[in-house]
Amino acid sequence: MRISWTKYSTKEECSLRYNLVYVRRIPERRSRLVFLVGSVVHDTIRSWAQSGYEVDFIQRKVVEEFKLQSVGINFKSKGTYIMYLQRAIKGALVAQEIYKQLQFKDHGAIVEFRFKAELFESGMESALLNGASDVYDPIRKSIYDMKLNTSMDSVDRGQLLTYAVAFQCMGHEVERGAFIQPIRPNKLIKFEFTNDEIHNHKLLLQQSAAEMQQGVIPVANIGCKACFFCGYKGSTHCPGKD
Repeated sequence: MRISWTKYSTKEECSLRYNLVYVRRIPERRSRLVFLVGSVVHDTIRSWAQSGYEVDFIQRKVVEEFKLQSVGINFKSKGTYIMYLQRAIKGALVAQEIYKQLQFKDHGAIVEFRFKAELFESGMESALLNGASDVYDPIRKSIYDMKLNTSMDSVDRGQLLTYAVAFQCMGHEVERGAFIQPIRPNKLIKFEFTNDEIHNHKLLLQQSAAEMQQGVIPVANIGCKACFFCGYKGSTHCPGKD
C-alpha cells in the first residue's frame, strides 16, 4: 500500500474524510480558485529551477501559468481576477528571492523532488511512503516546503518530519526543515530535527499504515482544522454545516 503525509494527516484529523477520499473515493466539491495561487507559484518556481534559474523568467512565466490555470474559473469580477494574479506574481517573486538567499542553486538543491521510500524494514508488510518535497538542500541537510496560503493551520512540523523520514529511508541526511511562506510576514519558519525525533515519527507512520491496512472506522471530527477546506462539508456525506 501507499501512504503519504496528506493521507496520514487526513486519517488523523477526520477518519470520515479519510474514508470518503481514500476508501470510497468520492470526489470533493471544491473550487479550483482555492488552490490557484499556490499551484501557479509552485509550477512557476519549478519551471524557473528547471531553466537553470534563468534571469527575468519569473514574472513572464507566472502570468502565463495564471492564464492557463484560471481557464474555467468563474471570477466575481475583473478586479478579483487582477487581485489573484497580483498575489501570484508577488508570491512567485518573493519565493524567487528566498530561493536565491538560501543559495539553492549554489548548493545543488533538488527542487520539486517526488519520492517513494520503503517505510517498513525487511520482513514486514510492504508500505511505500510517497510524496513530493519542494526543496532538499544537501549542503544544509534541510527540507523545505512552500506554503502559499495565509493560514498558520497549514504549517505542521509533522509534514516536514514525514519528508525527513522518506529522505532518511532513501539514504539522505536530514537535520532540519523549514516552511517558505512568500505572502506571510514571517517568510521562513525553521525547525531542527534529531534522529530520535525522525525515528519516532517513522514509528507513527508505520502504525498508521498498519491501521489503514486493517481498515479505519469512519467517524466525523466536526470542527477539526480540515473542516475549513473540506469539500464534503454541508453535503449528504458529512453532518457538518457548510
